[in-house]
Amino acid sequence: MAIRDLYVVDNDGHVIGVVSAASVDSLAFDYGAGYAGVPISTSMPTARRHYTHTAITPYLWGLLPDNPNVISRWAREA
Repeated sequence: MAIRDLYVVDNDGHVIGVVSAASVDSLAFDYGAGYAGVPISTSMPTARRHYTHTAITPYLWGLLPDNPNVISRWAREA
Protein backbone atom coordinates (compact mmCIF):
# COMPACT_ATOMS: atom_id res chain seq x y z
CA MET A 1 0.00 0.00 0.00
CA ALA A 2 1.32 3.46 -0.91
CA ILE A 3 1.74 6.03 1.82
CA ARG A 4 -0.32 9.14 1.18
CA ASP A 5 -0.62 12.62 2.58
CA LEU A 6 -2.97 13.20 5.50
CA TYR A 7 -4.73 16.55 5.41
CA VAL A 8 -5.36 18.17 8.79
CA VAL A 9 -8.59 20.17 8.72
CA ASP A 10 -10.47 22.34 11.22
CA ASN A 11 -14.12 21.96 12.23
CA ASP A 12 -15.19 23.96 9.18
CA GLY A 13 -13.26 21.76 6.75
CA HIS A 14 -10.48 24.27 6.04
CA VAL A 15 -7.04 22.75 5.56
CA ILE A 16 -4.65 23.59 8.39
CA GLY A 17 -1.74 21.60 7.02
CA VAL A 18 -0.51 18.26 5.73
CA VAL A 19 1.19 15.28 7.36
CA SER A 20 3.33 13.62 4.72
CA ALA A 21 5.47 10.52 4.73
CA ALA A 22 8.45 9.66 2.59
CA SER A 23 8.41 6.33 4.46
CA VAL A 24 6.87 4.89 7.61
CA ASP A 25 9.88 6.17 9.57
CA SER A 26 9.92 9.65 8.06
CA LEU A 27 6.87 11.80 8.80
CA ALA A 28 6.65 15.57 8.44
CA PHE A 29 3.99 18.22 9.03
CA ASP A 30 3.65 21.48 7.14
CA TYR A 31 1.16 24.21 7.94
CA GLY A 32 -0.71 25.48 4.90
CA ALA A 33 0.74 28.64 3.34
CA GLY A 34 -2.28 30.75 4.25
CA TYR A 35 -2.97 29.28 7.69
CA ALA A 36 -2.65 31.79 10.54
CA GLY A 37 -4.98 30.25 13.13
CA VAL A 38 -4.47 28.27 16.31
CA PRO A 39 -1.57 25.78 16.17
CA ILE A 40 -2.44 22.07 16.27
CA SER A 41 -0.12 21.73 19.28
CA THR A 42 1.66 24.09 21.65
CA SER A 43 4.85 22.25 20.71
CA MET A 44 4.29 23.13 17.04
CA PRO A 45 3.55 26.87 16.80
CA THR A 46 2.55 28.39 13.47
CA ALA A 47 5.58 30.72 13.49
CA ARG A 48 7.53 27.75 12.16
CA ARG A 49 5.88 26.20 9.10
CA HIS A 50 7.65 22.80 8.80
CA TYR A 51 8.04 20.08 11.44
CA THR A 52 9.94 16.82 11.12
CA HIS A 53 9.31 13.31 12.43
CA THR A 54 10.54 14.14 15.94
CA ALA A 55 7.77 16.71 16.42
CA ILE A 56 4.81 15.18 14.58
CA THR A 57 5.16 11.59 15.84
CA PRO A 58 4.51 12.36 19.55
CA TYR A 59 1.57 14.55 18.52
CA LEU A 60 0.02 11.73 16.48
CA TRP A 61 0.57 9.15 19.25
CA GLY A 62 -1.19 11.56 21.60
CA LEU A 63 -4.32 11.29 19.45
CA LEU A 64 -4.51 7.53 19.97
CA PRO A 65 -6.13 5.80 22.95
CA ASP A 66 -3.91 4.94 25.92
CA ASN A 67 -5.10 1.33 25.88
CA PRO A 68 -2.58 -0.84 23.96
CA ASN A 69 -5.25 -3.52 23.42
CA VAL A 70 -7.37 -1.04 21.47
CA ILE A 71 -4.39 0.00 19.33
CA SER A 72 -3.56 -3.67 18.65
CA ARG A 73 -7.17 -4.41 17.70
CA TRP A 74 -7.25 -1.43 15.34
CA ALA A 75 -3.99 -2.59 13.74
CA ARG A 76 -5.43 -6.08 13.14
CA GLU A 77 -8.62 -4.60 11.63
CA ALA A 78 -6.77 -2.24 9.26
